Amino acid sequence: MMMPDAAPLANQIAFPFMSETQLTGIPGAPQTFPNDTASEAQARAMIVPIICVMAAAGTVLLALFATKASEPFLLTVLASLAMLGVFFLFGLMAGHIRIGERIRYDDLVAAFTENLDAGLLLTGRDGTVYFSNARLGDLVGRSPSGEHLALDVAFGSEAAPAEAMFRLMRAATRGQPWREDFEVRPKDGGSQHLSVSCRPLRLDAHVRELGPLVSWTITDITAERAGDLGRLAGLQAAAGLYDQSPIGFLSIDAQGGVRHANATFLNWIGRQQGANTQPRGLKLADLLPQDGIDLLRQAALGAATGVQSIDLDVTARDGRLLAMRFVVQRDTQGGTQSGLNMGVLNRETGVALTAEEGAEARFARLFQSAPFGIAAIGSDGRIASANSAFARMTLPGAGGLGDLALDVLSFKADTETRKQLDGVLKGVLTGQSNPLPLEITTGANSEFSRRVYISSLAHGKSVREAAIVFVLDATEQKALEAKFAQSSKMEAVGQLAGGIAHDFNNVLTAIIGFSDLLLQTHRPADPAYKDIKNIQTSAYRAAEMVRQLLSFSRRQPLQATPLQLGELLADNLSMLKKSAGDAVEFTTQPSRDLWYVKADKAELVRVIHNLSVNAGHAMPDGGSLTVRTSNVTERQSQKLDHHGMPVGE
Repeated sequence: MMMPDAAPLANQIAFPFMSETQLTGIPGAPQTFPNDTASEAQARAMIVPIICVMAAAGTVLLALFATKASEPFLLTVLASLAMLGVFFLFGLMAGHIRIGERIRYDDLVAAFTENLDAGLLLTGRDGTVYFSNARLGDLVGRSPSGEHLALDVAFGSEAAPAEAMFRLMRAATRGQPWREDFEVRPKDGGSQHLSVSCRPLRLDAHVRELGPLVSWTITDITAERAGDLGRLAGLQAAAGLYDQSPIGFLSIDAQGGVRHANATFLNWIGRQQGANTQPRGLKLADLLPQDGIDLLRQAALGAATGVQSIDLDVTARDGRLLAMRFVVQRDTQGGTQSGLNMGVLNRETGVALTAEEGAEARFARLFQSAPFGIAAIGSDGRIASANSAFARMTLPGAGGLGDLALDVLSFKADTETRKQLDGVLKGVLTGQSNPLPLEITTGANSEFSRRVYISSLAHGKSVREAAIVFVLDATEQKALEAKFAQSSKMEAVGQLAGGIAHDFNNVLTAIIGFSDLLLQTHRPADPAYKDIKNIQTSAYRAAEMVRQLLSFSRRQPLQATPLQLGELLADNLSMLKKSAGDAVEFTTQPSRDLWYVKADKAELVRVIHNLSVNAGHAMPDGGSLTVRTSNVTERQSQKLDHHGMPVGE
């Protein structure tokens, strides 16, 4: 039942829901136009006084017209009326003045709401209905009297709509916007999908009379849902064709993770997981080695205007190598490289190959699995194809497909090497043979050595490759050669130092012997006794140094003896300080009550000496080097877990 002052509601809300006829039928509603303003009401109240004033003015005019003195005044009035009439006719012809009924705002809004496809309902939070359009009854049903059913009654007979209406009613009570989509089954059969939403509405001018309001919208989305189901069915059919394709498809993101792969490719590599065709955590590194990944990305860079194919060996789940051909296309978003999209052909279990295609597949496998780099150079001097080993051994490690062979092979090489390589390439591309290898040192710090063999191929108009390049990694060999040369040099120096030390040891023996004789002839109180003792001590120290020099220069078997590490460090403190360098502050922190160790004294001193030298090289600008000694218990040795170190005290 509507409250007494509820009729002005139609003048305050954003869209009026009531026509004049509807307002007339509501008890307590004033018989005024819904769109009347305060000024218009005041104007209607002043009509009677205005009529009275006009009647009095007319009586005065008639009295004037009855006298002869009023003739000039009468002519003036008639002229003014004629002028007003002329202006009225001109305004009517121009369209500025219209004669007819005024279009009312509430009629426009009523026509608009009644022609909407959605049902509209305005209620209070307590459920009181203030407005509803005709479309609402078509969507929720009507009672025998012709009125629309309440929402909870219309949708309360089925479980899913009832649950949705419960959530909607709860949101409406709390003043929260909410929307629910659900399916209903009308009595005449079939299926209907509805979208019901509620939204809070507040009229500040009538909040005391009406309180908070709730606007409801009910929309029939059956046609939209049918379209969505049709599109979903189409996508499912396309996905089925995608998975059942005889060609594998693979999508990789920028971090090397597999975004998607069809069932065909996953079956080839043995990673099909029933209905779930997307194994989690699968990365490109699980399928290809790093050099193969570099080649794949390099091929994608060359596919900026099209596609690029490359043959690689893929590692299956059981460890088998499968020869496959990747047709690569870059996946770009916003102009930046974000991943790779690839079609994959299985060169082993795919479509039956001819004899020529089978030979090509076998050659591709041998080409890619070779442990040394192989690349074909076109007649323009650019790399036409390369295997994964070539990509690994060239810098910056991308294979250089489409780049000049001179730039790839001599990356960061010196000017003389580049000039020599340029001459060899020009000669080979013109058909000259070059059986001698080239030694190329590359790298940012010249840390890599490559041995390059370049051979010319048969020339012809239909021949794509003009030369072939074999690259061998000679870095380790060069390092071994340098170590061997250094070892030979050190051996020669050791032999020379050993001979000198042997002769020097003979001199020290004489000094020690004569100092013993002098000490026997001098008493401790003698002033010369102290000097002779210092000479003997220095001679013994020099003899110890000679012994260490001989142990460094000669290959002697290890002689393990009980040692006290504190005494060992004290005896060799001067030598260790010099080995660390003058800029390094060398200190020792010997522990008390050290246990004895069993080791070769000379070898242990050499180890500490080498560590001191390395520490000094690591601190060219100076620093602090501390050597500590301590006991290690059996439990502590278990935590260390060093290879070759037995567990014990």
